[in-house]
Amino acid sequence: DEGLLKRSIIKANTGLERLQIANKNLTHQLSTPVSQTALDSLESQLAMCHRQLEVAGRRLISQLKEKVEVNTLLLQQIGGKIEEKIIKIEKLVEAAELPDVDVFNLVQLLE
Repeated sequence: DEGLLKRSIIKANTGLERLQIANKNLTHQLSTPVSQTALDSLESQLAMCHRQLEVAGRRLISQLKEKVEVNTLLLQQIGGKIEEKIIKIEKLVEAAELPDVDVFNLVQLLE
């Protein structure tokens, strides 16, 4: 998942670099006469880069939400297991404090 996230960030950065280059080219071209087709082409490329960034952003948000859900479930499961172990340990401590402690019974409590 981290690899996919890194690739998405790289794509977004690449798109941003393209936008910066296009902006630099546009600034340069504004100092000289520009044809309408060149402007249309540049606008089209900028729109495409913007769409790619939006798609990458939505994908990243979706992946992050999914990760949060998975991690929440895992934490709940781990919490339940810890609670079970705490209860077993409490029972073991109570049994060990009894006056006529039988080691065999203590071992059974652990299982």
